[in-house]
Amino acid sequence: MLFDNKFIHYSFLYARSEDFHNCFRMTINMKEEVNGDALKKAADTAIKRYPYFSVKVVDCENGYDVVKNDEPFIIANTSEPPYLGTKSSNYHFVAVSYEDNSIYIDSYHSLTDGAGVTPFAKTLIYYYLYEKTGEVIDPANINMADDPIDEDEIRDPASKADNLPEKPFCESKPEKPLSLQKYVSDTEGEQTTCYIKIDEKSLMEYAKSNDGTPNAMITAMFYKAILRNHPEINEPITAGVAMTTRPAFDAEKSYANLVALLHLKYLPKMKDYDILKLGTLGRGMIMLQSQPENVLYGLRGRKQLVDYLDSLPTDEERQQAYYRMIQQTRTLDTFFESYTGKKSWGAVEPYIDSIYAISETGPNSFGVNVYAINGTFDIAVNQSFGSDRYVKSFMDIMAEENIKFTYEGKGKLKTARVKVY
Repeated sequence: MLFDNKFIHYSFLYARSEDFHNCFRMTINMKEEVNGDALKKAADTAIKRYPYFSVKVVDCENGYDVVKNDEPFIIANTSEPPYLGTKSSNYHFVAVSYEDNSIYIDSYHSLTDGAGVTPFAKTLIYYYLYEKTGEVIDPANINMADDPIDEDEIRDPASKADNLPEKPFCESKPEKPLSLQKYVSDTEGEQTTCYIKIDEKSLMEYAKSNDGTPNAMITAMFYKAILRNHPEINEPITAGVAMTTRPAFDAEKSYANLVALLHLKYLPKMKDYDILKLGTLGRGMIMLQSQPENVLYGLRGRKQLVDYLDSLPTDEERQQAYYRMIQQTRTLDTFFESYTGKKSWGAVEPYIDSIYAISETGPNSFGVNVYAINGTFDIAVNQSFGSDRYVKSFMDIMAEENIKFTYEGKGKLKTARVKVY
């Protein structure tokens, strides 16, 4: 078994289904058209530093195992997402492709997350620029192909978690939130991604002056955007906010998927609160729920899940059980928001126009993914429907609050499919 952690191993095998492939895409928009030959050479070089992204699933005596994959990446000239884990991707669970000015990195979320794949993306772009121009760029803050792999990248991320708390620091009691199901329908078109660039300085100054954070302010404004479209709502609206558990596990360098969800609850009594007050409340909810004790306490639930999956006789039953758990989790929130945090791209940053994180979203919902680079917050709003009513209201609110932004348009939501076994 490639993974030391059995929970991670089971997540890799079972955390997907036919209608939820658990994949995400990093779209790196360059300032110039992409050279496919240079990108192919760059990918072959960059992956040498990240062998843990070269894996495949094989049959074994006890079912299935995840092992090293020595096949090269297939670099496709298309914006259409790949089918990970199949022959078309050489059975890889990370894929690189390109079209026009854009480079796409598609990943299976059970293998890694946005923070985990970013170092590989930085190395890829570094070698791409070298192969394209022949110029040697300053490699500061970027891993080179022959750099040694830090043990903390590949160890079991929970291996340092000892003396688990008997109870959490703060519990968020489940409460049935508003579902957008009755407000959106198939008649509103296909799944859509809307793109917005927000001036980083403008948003940060606004957040700080309102005792908030980018996460707290963005979720508060989307809460208000929903209310503007449906003022009659008298149900709680909950934002599922992605949080990295790396600090709690002392695993800052880990490549693994270490994302957990916080739940920011906006109660009916908050409908008339202004953004300032909502930002302060949101920041408080994030601080309380992100305490290390809460994260470490959650490991107890992981052990119980592993024991339960072990008790089931077949892979199919384990996959169905895991999917039921995912479905239940997705009903805890009205919409989702994720921000990977500020990452330094070093000397390659001036060559990049924008980076957008694209991910699957739940039925009748939307997810707001935020990436910071080049002085902007690049926001991709990934929707299970076609209407941009909530995005328009969000932008109206930003304009009223004098936050500088540009709307980059919208297109079809594109994420990979995956076949695990």
